[in-house]
Amino acid sequence: VAGANENITIIGNTIQNVHSPIYVRGGTGSYDQNIIVGQNGAGNTLQNFGGGSASTTYGVYFIYVSNPSVDYNTINNAGGGGTPHASTYYGVFYSIVNGIVSGSNNAFTTSRNTGTSASYDLYSNNTATSENYSNNTFSSGTYSSTGQHYMIRASNGTPNKTINANSIAGSFTRTGAGSIYCYYNLGSPASGTETITNNNFSNITNTGSGAIYGIYSNSALGQTRVCSNNTISNFTAGTGIIYAIYTLSANPNNVTNNIVNNLSSSGSVYGYYASGTVLNHTNNIVSNISVGGTFYGIYAYGTTSNVTNDTVFGITKTASGIAYGIYMSTSATNGTISNCEVRNMVSAGTTLVGMYVGPAAGTVSRNKVFNLTSTSVNAPTVSGIRVYSN
Repeated sequence: VAGANENITIIGNTIQNVHSPIYVRGGTGSYDQNIIVGQNGAGNTLQNFGGGSASTTYGVYFIYVSNPSVDYNTINNAGGGGTPHASTYYGVFYSIVNGIVSGSNNAFTTSRNTGTSASYDLYSNNTATSENYSNNTFSSGTYSSTGQHYMIRASNGTPNKTINANSIAGSFTRTGAGSIYCYYNLGSPASGTETITNNNFSNITNTGSGAIYGIYSNSALGQTRVCSNNTISNFTAGTGIIYAIYTLSANPNNVTNNIVNNLSSSGSVYGYYASGTVLNHTNNIVSNISVGGTFYGIYAYGTTSNVTNDTVFGITKTASGIAYGIYMSTSATNGTISNCEVRNMVSAGTTLVGMYVGPAAGTVSRNKVFNLTSTSVNAPTVSGIRVYSN
Protein backbone atom coordinates (compact mmCIF):
# COMPACT_ATOMS: atom_id res chain seq x y z
CA VAL A 1 0.00 0.00 0.00
CA ALA A 2 1.58 3.30 -1.06
CA GLY A 3 0.55 6.95 -1.01
CA ALA A 4 -1.63 8.82 1.51
CA ASN A 5 -4.26 6.46 2.87
CA GLU A 6 -6.43 6.11 5.94
CA ASN A 7 -8.83 3.65 7.57
CA ILE A 8 -7.49 0.62 5.71
CA THR A 9 -8.16 -2.86 7.10
CA ILE A 10 -6.12 -5.88 5.98
CA ILE A 11 -7.71 -9.07 7.35
CA GLY A 12 -8.17 -12.78 6.70
CA ASN A 13 -5.34 -13.20 4.20
CA THR A 14 -2.77 -15.95 3.82
CA ILE A 15 0.38 -14.50 2.30
CA GLN A 16 3.31 -16.78 1.50
CA ASN A 17 6.16 -17.50 -0.91
CA VAL A 18 7.25 -13.83 -0.87
CA HIS A 19 10.15 -11.87 0.55
CA SER A 20 8.10 -9.45 2.72
CA PRO A 21 4.33 -10.04 3.04
CA ILE A 22 2.86 -6.63 4.04
CA TYR A 23 4.44 -3.24 3.34
CA VAL A 24 2.65 0.01 4.22
CA ARG A 25 4.25 3.33 3.28
CA GLY A 26 2.74 6.76 3.75
CA GLY A 27 4.19 10.10 2.75
CA THR A 28 6.82 12.02 4.68
CA GLY A 29 4.52 15.04 4.87
CA SER A 30 1.23 13.15 4.97
CA TYR A 31 1.26 10.00 7.06
CA ASP A 32 -1.09 7.12 6.40
CA GLN A 33 -3.57 6.84 9.27
CA ASN A 34 -5.44 4.07 11.07
CA ILE A 35 -3.97 1.09 9.23
CA ILE A 36 -5.25 -2.17 10.71
CA VAL A 37 -3.52 -5.48 9.99
CA GLY A 38 -5.61 -8.28 11.48
CA GLN A 39 -8.70 -8.35 13.69
CA ASN A 40 -10.22 -10.75 16.19
CA GLY A 41 -11.51 -13.71 14.17
CA ALA A 42 -9.94 -12.39 10.96
CA GLY A 43 -6.19 -12.44 11.43
CA ASN A 44 -3.70 -12.83 8.62
CA THR A 45 -1.33 -15.76 8.21
CA LEU A 46 2.12 -14.67 7.06
CA GLN A 47 4.39 -17.61 6.33
CA ASN A 48 7.15 -18.92 4.11
CA PHE A 49 8.75 -15.51 3.59
CA GLY A 50 12.33 -14.28 3.46
CA GLY A 51 13.69 -17.77 2.96
CA GLY A 52 17.45 -18.16 2.83
CA SER A 53 17.90 -14.67 1.44
CA ALA A 54 20.90 -12.64 2.60
CA SER A 55 18.83 -9.41 2.71
CA THR A 56 16.60 -8.09 5.51
CA THR A 57 13.01 -9.33 5.58
CA TYR A 58 9.85 -8.02 7.27
CA GLY A 59 6.56 -9.73 8.02
CA VAL A 60 4.78 -6.37 8.40
CA TYR A 61 6.52 -3.08 7.62
CA PHE A 62 5.17 0.40 8.51
CA ILE A 63 6.78 3.66 7.54
CA TYR A 64 5.16 7.13 7.80
CA VAL A 65 2.06 5.72 9.47
CA SER A 66 -0.05 7.14 12.30
CA ASN A 67 -1.96 4.70 14.54
CA PRO A 68 -0.66 1.40 13.14
CA SER A 69 -2.23 -1.80 14.45
CA VAL A 70 -1.03 -5.40 14.06
CA ASP A 71 -3.27 -7.77 16.00
CA TYR A 72 -4.48 -11.41 15.85
CA ASN A 73 -2.01 -12.53 13.18
CA THR A 74 0.13 -15.63 12.77
CA ILE A 75 3.67 -14.78 11.68
CA ASN A 76 5.88 -17.80 10.94
CA ASN A 77 8.65 -17.07 8.48
CA ALA A 78 9.50 -20.73 7.83
CA GLY A 79 5.94 -22.08 8.07
CA GLY A 80 4.09 -23.48 5.07
CA GLY A 81 7.17 -25.15 3.63
CA GLY A 82 9.57 -22.24 4.05
CA THR A 83 13.16 -22.19 5.25
CA PRO A 84 14.90 -20.28 8.07
CA HIS A 85 15.96 -16.75 7.26
CA ALA A 86 19.66 -15.99 6.75
CA SER A 87 19.80 -12.26 7.51
CA THR A 88 18.24 -9.54 9.70
CA TYR A 89 14.64 -10.43 10.50
CA TYR A 90 11.63 -8.40 11.65
CA GLY A 91 8.25 -9.98 12.33
CA VAL A 92 6.66 -6.53 12.71
CA PHE A 93 8.71 -3.40 12.02
CA TYR A 94 7.33 -0.02 13.07
CA SER A 95 9.91 1.97 11.11
CA ILE A 96 8.61 5.56 11.37
CA VAL A 97 5.26 5.77 13.14
CA ASN A 98 3.37 7.87 15.67
CA GLY A 99 0.06 8.03 17.50
CA ILE A 100 -1.35 4.90 19.14
CA VAL A 101 0.74 1.82 18.34
CA SER A 102 -0.71 -1.67 18.83
CA GLY A 103 0.88 -5.10 18.44
CA SER A 104 -1.19 -7.65 20.36
CA ASN A 105 -2.67 -11.16 20.19
CA ASN A 106 -0.18 -12.31 17.58
CA ALA A 107 1.55 -15.71 17.37
CA PHE A 108 5.21 -15.50 16.34
CA THR A 109 7.43 -18.40 15.29
CA THR A 110 10.93 -17.39 14.26
CA SER A 111 13.49 -19.47 12.36
CA ARG A 112 17.06 -18.41 11.65
CA ASN A 113 19.92 -20.53 10.41
CA THR A 114 23.07 -18.51 9.71
CA GLY A 115 24.80 -15.22 10.34
CA THR A 116 25.31 -12.74 13.14
CA SER A 117 22.51 -10.29 12.34
CA ALA A 118 19.72 -9.64 14.83
CA SER A 119 16.09 -10.80 14.83
CA TYR A 120 13.04 -8.94 16.17
CA ASP A 121 9.51 -10.24 16.49
CA LEU A 122 8.12 -6.79 17.41
CA TYR A 123 10.28 -3.71 16.90
CA SER A 124 9.61 -0.01 17.51
CA ASN A 125 12.21 2.69 18.00
CA ASN A 126 9.70 5.55 17.70
CA THR A 127 8.31 7.90 20.32
CA ALA A 128 4.54 7.58 20.02
CA THR A 129 1.55 8.64 22.11
CA SER A 130 1.20 5.14 23.56
CA GLU A 131 2.19 1.54 22.81
CA ASN A 132 0.45 -1.70 23.68
CA TYR A 133 2.04 -5.12 23.19
CA SER A 134 -0.16 -7.70 24.90
CA ASN A 135 -1.20 -11.34 24.65
CA ASN A 136 1.44 -12.26 22.09
CA THR A 137 3.02 -15.72 22.00
CA PHE A 138 6.55 -16.52 20.89
CA SER A 139 8.25 -19.73 19.84
CA SER A 140 11.21 -20.87 17.78
CA GLY A 141 11.61 -23.06 14.77
CA THR A 142 15.11 -24.02 13.69
CA TYR A 143 17.30 -21.35 15.25
CA SER A 144 21.06 -21.50 14.89
CA SER A 145 22.18 -17.96 14.04
CA THR A 146 24.42 -16.10 16.50
CA GLY A 147 22.74 -12.67 16.40
CA GLN A 148 20.71 -11.11 19.20
CA HIS A 149 17.05 -12.09 19.38
CA TYR A 150 14.37 -9.71 20.69
CA MET A 151 10.78 -10.81 21.13
CA ILE A 152 9.53 -7.32 22.02
CA ARG A 153 11.94 -4.45 21.45
CA ALA A 154 10.19 -1.17 22.23
CA SER A 155 13.06 1.17 23.03
CA ASN A 156 12.01 4.80 22.70
CA GLY A 157 10.58 7.84 24.48
CA THR A 158 6.91 6.80 24.44
CA PRO A 159 5.46 7.91 27.80
CA ASN A 160 2.77 5.25 28.27
CA LYS A 161 3.66 1.69 27.40
CA THR A 162 1.85 -1.57 28.21
CA ILE A 163 3.53 -4.99 28.07
CA ASN A 164 0.90 -7.43 29.35
CA ALA A 165 0.22 -11.19 29.29
CA ASN A 166 2.82 -12.14 26.69
CA SER A 167 4.19 -15.67 26.85
CA ILE A 168 6.28 -18.41 25.31
CA ALA A 169 4.22 -20.97 23.37
CA GLY A 170 5.79 -24.31 24.27
CA SER A 171 9.47 -23.44 24.25
CA PHE A 172 12.09 -21.25 22.63
CA THR A 173 15.41 -22.94 21.84
CA ARG A 174 18.43 -21.70 19.96
CA THR A 175 21.83 -23.28 19.35
CA GLY A 176 23.65 -20.10 18.32
CA ALA A 177 25.68 -18.01 20.75
CA GLY A 178 23.67 -14.76 20.65
CA SER A 179 21.63 -13.29 23.50
CA ILE A 180 17.85 -13.53 23.92
CA TYR A 181 15.65 -10.68 25.22
CA CYS A 182 11.98 -11.35 25.89
CA TYR A 183 11.25 -7.65 26.47
CA TYR A 184 13.75 -4.84 25.90
CA ASN A 185 13.45 -1.10 26.53
CA LEU A 186 16.33 1.35 26.76
CA GLY A 187 14.31 4.51 26.14
CA SER A 188 14.23 7.94 27.81
CA PRO A 189 10.62 9.06 28.27
CA ALA A 190 10.09 12.30 30.19
CA SER A 191 6.81 11.21 31.77
CA GLY A 192 4.13 8.53 31.81
CA THR A 193 4.00 4.94 33.04
CA GLU A 194 5.56 1.74 31.80
CA THR A 195 3.32 -1.18 32.78
CA ILE A 196 4.88 -4.66 32.62
CA THR A 197 2.38 -7.16 34.02
CA ASN A 198 1.19 -10.76 33.83
CA ASN A 199 3.84 -11.93 31.38
CA ASN A 200 5.05 -15.53 31.46
CA PHE A 201 8.44 -15.92 29.85
CA SER A 202 9.35 -19.55 30.47
CA ASN A 203 11.04 -22.54 28.84
CA ILE A 204 13.94 -20.83 27.08
CA THR A 205 17.18 -22.62 26.22
CA ASN A 206 20.20 -20.72 24.92
CA THR A 207 23.29 -22.84 24.44
CA GLY A 208 26.81 -21.48 24.25
CA SER A 209 27.78 -18.10 25.68
CA GLY A 210 24.59 -16.15 24.92
CA ALA A 211 22.77 -14.33 27.72
CA ILE A 212 19.06 -14.59 28.52
CA TYR A 213 17.05 -11.59 29.72
CA GLY A 214 13.44 -12.09 30.74
CA ILE A 215 12.50 -8.44 31.28
CA TYR A 216 15.04 -5.70 30.52
CA SER A 217 13.92 -2.11 31.06
CA ASN A 218 16.24 0.82 31.69
CA SER A 219 14.14 3.91 31.11
CA ALA A 220 14.26 7.40 32.65
CA LEU A 221 13.57 9.04 35.99
CA GLY A 222 10.61 10.96 34.59
CA GLN A 223 8.63 7.76 34.08
CA THR A 224 6.89 5.53 36.61
CA ARG A 225 7.24 1.77 36.27
CA VAL A 226 4.89 -0.99 37.39
CA CYS A 227 6.44 -4.45 37.03
CA SER A 228 4.18 -6.99 38.69
CA ASN A 229 2.73 -10.49 38.52
CA ASN A 230 5.26 -11.71 35.96
CA THR A 231 6.67 -15.24 35.87
CA ILE A 232 10.19 -15.96 34.64
CA SER A 233 11.02 -19.66 34.79
CA ASN A 234 12.85 -22.58 33.23
CA PHE A 235 15.74 -20.66 31.65
CA THR A 236 18.74 -22.77 30.68
CA ALA A 237 21.93 -21.06 29.51
CA GLY A 238 25.33 -22.52 28.70
CA THR A 239 27.98 -20.13 30.01
CA GLY A 240 25.87 -17.01 29.43
CA ILE A 241 24.58 -14.70 32.13
CA ILE A 242 20.89 -14.74 33.09
CA TYR A 243 19.00 -11.64 34.21
CA ALA A 244 15.44 -12.68 34.96
CA ILE A 245 14.04 -9.21 35.74
CA TYR A 246 16.29 -6.21 35.07
CA THR A 247 14.55 -2.90 35.85
CA LEU A 248 16.61 0.26 36.24
CA SER A 249 15.76 3.91 36.76
CA ALA A 250 12.12 5.13 36.92
CA ASN A 251 10.55 7.06 39.78
CA PRO A 252 9.12 5.20 41.46
CA ASN A 253 10.17 1.74 40.28
CA ASN A 254 7.54 -0.68 41.62
CA VAL A 255 8.60 -4.33 41.33
CA THR A 256 6.00 -6.49 43.06
CA ASN A 257 4.53 -9.99 43.17
CA ASN A 258 6.83 -11.54 40.57
CA ILE A 259 8.06 -15.13 40.45
CA VAL A 260 11.52 -16.18 39.28
CA ASN A 261 12.34 -19.87 39.43
CA ASN A 262 14.16 -22.78 37.83
CA LEU A 263 17.08 -20.95 36.24
CA SER A 264 20.31 -22.71 35.31
CA SER A 265 23.64 -21.45 33.99
CA SER A 266 27.30 -22.23 34.50
CA GLY A 267 27.73 -18.46 34.21
CA SER A 268 26.24 -15.80 36.50
CA VAL A 269 22.58 -15.40 37.48
CA TYR A 270 20.68 -12.37 38.76
CA GLY A 271 17.10 -12.96 39.84
CA TYR A 272 16.24 -9.25 40.15
CA TYR A 273 18.45 -6.26 39.36
CA ALA A 274 16.70 -3.00 40.19
CA SER A 275 17.25 0.71 40.82
CA GLY A 276 15.30 3.98 40.73
CA THR A 277 14.95 7.20 42.72
CA VAL A 278 12.51 5.23 44.88
CA LEU A 279 12.62 1.46 44.50
CA ASN A 280 9.71 -0.49 45.98
CA HIS A 281 10.61 -4.18 45.76
CA THR A 282 7.90 -6.25 47.44
CA ASN A 283 6.48 -9.80 47.55
CA ASN A 284 8.85 -11.25 44.96
CA ILE A 285 10.21 -14.80 44.89
CA VAL A 286 13.49 -16.31 43.66
CA SER A 287 13.76 -20.09 43.90
CA ASN A 288 15.43 -23.22 42.56
CA ILE A 289 18.52 -21.74 40.92
CA SER A 290 21.57 -23.66 39.71
CA VAL A 291 24.50 -21.32 39.05
CA GLY A 292 28.23 -21.66 38.44
CA GLY A 293 29.24 -17.98 38.45
CA THR A 294 28.23 -15.00 40.56
CA PHE A 295 24.76 -15.13 42.07
CA TYR A 296 22.49 -12.36 43.33
CA GLY A 297 18.93 -13.27 44.16
CA ILE A 298 17.96 -9.60 44.51
CA TYR A 299 20.37 -6.76 43.73
CA ALA A 300 18.86 -3.43 44.80
CA TYR A 301 20.44 -0.01 44.40
CA GLY A 302 17.67 2.55 44.23
CA THR A 303 18.51 5.89 45.87
CA THR A 304 15.87 4.90 48.40
CA SER A 305 15.46 1.13 48.33
CA ASN A 306 12.57 -0.62 50.05
CA VAL A 307 12.91 -4.40 49.90
CA THR A 308 10.07 -6.04 51.79
CA ASN A 309 8.43 -9.47 51.96
CA ASP A 310 10.76 -10.96 49.35
CA THR A 311 11.85 -14.60 49.48
CA VAL A 312 14.99 -16.34 48.15
CA PHE A 313 15.44 -20.10 48.53
CA GLY A 314 16.66 -23.29 46.88
CA ILE A 315 19.97 -21.93 45.56
CA THR A 316 22.79 -24.24 44.47
CA LYS A 317 26.09 -22.65 43.48
CA THR A 318 28.33 -25.23 41.86
CA ALA A 319 31.64 -23.35 41.56
CA SER A 320 33.80 -20.81 43.36
CA GLY A 321 32.84 -17.17 43.72
CA ILE A 322 30.22 -15.13 45.56
CA ALA A 323 26.56 -15.72 46.28
CA TYR A 324 24.14 -13.22 47.86
CA GLY A 325 20.49 -13.82 48.62
CA ILE A 326 19.60 -10.11 48.94
CA TYR A 327 22.19 -7.45 48.17
CA MET A 328 21.51 -3.76 48.81
CA SER A 329 24.29 -1.69 47.28
CA THR A 330 26.23 1.08 48.99
CA SER A 331 24.98 3.40 46.21
CA ALA A 332 21.60 3.42 47.97
CA THR A 333 21.59 6.32 50.43
CA ASN A 334 18.68 4.95 52.43
CA GLY A 335 17.45 1.39 52.53
CA THR A 336 14.99 -0.93 54.20
CA ILE A 337 15.04 -4.72 54.25
CA SER A 338 12.13 -6.06 56.24
CA ASN A 339 10.04 -9.22 56.51
CA CYS A 340 12.20 -10.98 53.94
CA GLU A 341 13.37 -14.59 54.04
CA VAL A 342 16.52 -16.21 52.67
CA ARG A 343 16.97 -19.95 53.18
CA ASN A 344 18.46 -23.14 51.78
CA MET A 345 21.48 -21.82 49.93
CA VAL A 346 24.39 -24.18 49.20
CA SER A 347 27.57 -22.81 47.63
CA ALA A 348 30.92 -24.23 46.56
CA GLY A 349 32.33 -20.70 46.79
CA THR A 350 34.03 -18.97 49.69
CA THR A 351 31.59 -16.07 50.14
CA LEU A 352 27.97 -16.82 50.95
CA VAL A 353 25.75 -14.07 52.36
CA GLY A 354 22.06 -14.16 53.11
CA MET A 355 21.56 -10.38 53.23
CA TYR A 356 24.09 -7.66 52.50
CA VAL A 357 23.24 -4.16 53.75
CA GLY A 358 25.18 -1.35 52.08
CA PRO A 359 23.37 1.98 52.68
CA ALA A 360 24.69 4.36 55.30
CA ALA A 361 21.15 4.77 56.69
CA GLY A 362 18.18 2.47 56.86
CA THR A 363 16.36 -0.33 58.62
CA VAL A 364 16.85 -4.10 58.72
CA SER A 365 14.06 -5.76 60.65
CA ARG A 366 11.96 -8.91 61.04
CA ASN A 367 13.88 -10.96 58.48
CA LYS A 368 14.64 -14.68 58.50
CA VAL A 369 17.92 -16.19 57.27
CA PHE A 370 18.68 -19.88 57.75
CA ASN A 371 20.26 -22.99 56.21
CA LEU A 372 23.22 -21.39 54.46
CA THR A 373 26.01 -23.88 53.68
CA SER A 374 29.39 -23.57 51.98
CA THR A 375 31.05 -26.75 50.72
CA SER A 376 34.33 -24.97 49.97
CA VAL A 377 37.50 -26.20 51.68
CA ASN A 378 39.17 -22.79 51.23
CA ALA A 379 38.20 -21.02 54.46
CA PRO A 380 34.72 -19.93 53.41
CA THR A 381 32.88 -16.96 54.91
CA VAL A 382 29.19 -17.55 55.55
CA SER A 383 27.12 -14.64 56.84
CA GLY A 384 23.45 -14.43 57.65
CA ILE A 385 23.31 -10.61 57.58
CA ARG A 386 26.37 -8.57 56.69
CA VAL A 387 26.35 -4.82 57.26
CA TYR A 388 28.78 -2.78 55.19
CA SER A 389 31.33 -0.83 57.19
CA ASN A 390 33.55 1.70 55.40
